[in-house]
Amino acid sequence: MPLFFSTFLILALLVSTYGWGWMVARISYHTHDQHWAFLSALGLSCLIFLGGILNALSIAYAGGLYVLFGIGIVFSFVALFRRRAVKPIHQYEASSRGSADLIFSSLSYILILGTAAFLIVTLMPTNILNYHDDFYVHTIGPYRMMQTGTLGGNPFSRLGFDSFGAQSFLQAFILAIFPTEYVNGFDSVFCFILAAFLLIGIAKTLKAHGLYLLLSLSVLIIINPQTVNISAVYSGSVMILGMIFSSSLLENSRSCSGIKSMVASVLPFALFVSALISLKMSFVFFAVIYSSIYFLILLYFSIDKKNSTITMAFIIVLILIFLLPWITVYWENYLYVLQHGFSVNPMEFSESNWFLFQKIMIRQFLHSDKLLYGGHYFSYVLVMITLLMASILSICCVKRNESIAFRPYLISVFASGVACIASYFLNTYIRLDSEATLRYSCPVLIGTLPYAVLIFGSHLGTFQLDIRGNKPYPKIKKKIGMTFVLIVLQIILIGLFWDNLRDRIRLAYYDRTNLSFLLARVDNSDLYQYNQYALSNEARDLMRSIQSKTEKGQAIFTSIEIPCHLDFTRNKIYTFDDFGIYNPRLWLNISFTNNPEDIRRYLKNMGIRYIMWEYNSSLMRSEEKWRSRLNSIASWRRKEALYNLYFRKMMFALAEKSKIIYNSNEIILIDLE
Repeated sequence: MPLFFSTFLILALLVSTYGWGWMVARISYHTHDQHWAFLSALGLSCLIFLGGILNALSIAYAGGLYVLFGIGIVFSFVALFRRRAVKPIHQYEASSRGSADLIFSSLSYILILGTAAFLIVTLMPTNILNYHDDFYVHTIGPYRMMQTGTLGGNPFSRLGFDSFGAQSFLQAFILAIFPTEYVNGFDSVFCFILAAFLLIGIAKTLKAHGLYLLLSLSVLIIINPQTVNISAVYSGSVMILGMIFSSSLLENSRSCSGIKSMVASVLPFALFVSALISLKMSFVFFAVIYSSIYFLILLYFSIDKKNSTITMAFIIVLILIFLLPWITVYWENYLYVLQHGFSVNPMEFSESNWFLFQKIMIRQFLHSDKLLYGGHYFSYVLVMITLLMASILSICCVKRNESIAFRPYLISVFASGVACIASYFLNTYIRLDSEATLRYSCPVLIGTLPYAVLIFGSHLGTFQLDIRGNKPYPKIKKKIGMTFVLIVLQIILIGLFWDNLRDRIRLAYYDRTNLSFLLARVDNSDLYQYNQYALSNEARDLMRSIQSKTEKGQAIFTSIEIPCHLDFTRNKIYTFDDFGIYNPRLWLNISFTNNPEDIRRYLKNMGIRYIMWEYNSSLMRSEEKWRSRLNSIASWRRKEALYNLYFRKMMFALAEKSKIIYNSNEIILIDLE
């Protein structure tokens, strides 16, 4: 039965997001049909925008999610009955497909359906979630939002700084129906399946040969996503693929006249860009660089430069409009930054960031050991080198005007390759943490390389589009160089990632999890037992019983392992997480006086009466762990360690001078009155 309900949920999500995407497409692509996977991805981006509105209005309760979900289903049924007999863009007849094309296309479907079935069986439910990130940080958002109506209002959280919370909003569609252990069903299952079928939809639009579709899907599967928690991975890849493909389709709409038509034509692209940024702030560089490069090149080739400039202006305005609801959710934080400034660099080293950045980049190319999250640096460096070569080759093809029909797709390959590499360097320079940057770059690599494989397979491979008049048709050419290169590249990638892929399959099959840092562990039974307890009614009842010792309606400051079990409607709860120290509204005006009374006054001024603190947990970061980070070359890690050590010190001091209501199970409840 769990398998049936899990499969039904994934299909229902596809139908609902398709309905929302169909409604957007009726406005933007009213003269053409689009592949259902593209419409589903477009619908997902639309839901992110609607989620921002609900959160800004503080009405994002579970009931509101049911309404959005149901409206999408209704739209899908309307689309089914109102589907017009319009020939899709670049549709090709089945009779024109050769036997080899059909064989490879069939293998592609078998590969994806088999992978999808495996993921549903092994990850829904998941046996092991990240005992720190997921329980301590990420699962709080959906439950708090469904009970209070918003993700905002908590200045002790990282939300608003490292992301707007769109991922938490989307995960709530699953958690509103299923228990917590099904949370991987959104990103690792639903979004992976959607990304795969989106590649199939792009291949159909480009009339790509089945061989190149199979190669691109293999790239999607083979690259290790370095999943360490339930934050955005494949959801980011879906938005990236949708953004790239929708920008390519803008070439067909640049002749639009009138403001209304112009806005409608750029609506999907603006939705994808804003959705990508809303998922995680680490995607900002890629989105900005890609958009800038792509539209500057289009402007260069444009005959009507005035019209193209106006189009770009409308895109910027629409992106800001779509981001505005999410910005409104955290407006107090951003207002505080504007008023007081922002600093993140305590205890600076004498070495410049540029020198440290150079050392890190050199080390990556010389690093031969396995990464903590699986794979080797060289594997990912090869992916980036491949993207760089694809970018160079694509811009050369554009300059030679080999195919005007393929120009927007080639430009998108160039822009995405450059944006991927540039954003990686920028994020590395800012973080000075190569492993973290590489992990955050995986969704970009997974979204861009399969797309590049499809484009070059279609444009320069054995089967190539040749435009004569208005009808594309397949033409067999003698140039097999690109096909050979793509196949060799795929073999190399499989060789480099094979051990990691095998370990990921074993981990999913035996432990029913996809956490990359568990690949090196022989026995995960201890983590399985902890997950069983953390998600049990026993753990929930314990958290609720401790909370019941407080006065109803009074605010509680919490730092515990599993805060998702708390009743957010009974008390106003401020959940603290390690990275929350970067929230400027919270920490900029804290002085390190070593006086616990200053912290008491600070919390009481925020209306907080109680502190619920898990002081001796083996799973939360210890004092020794924080002290080791004081020597990190990354200033943000030093600040994180410094503030968290100060926080621990002040909590102990407050506990000694305050009324203790509860002290058991390594949890202490303090009354600040």
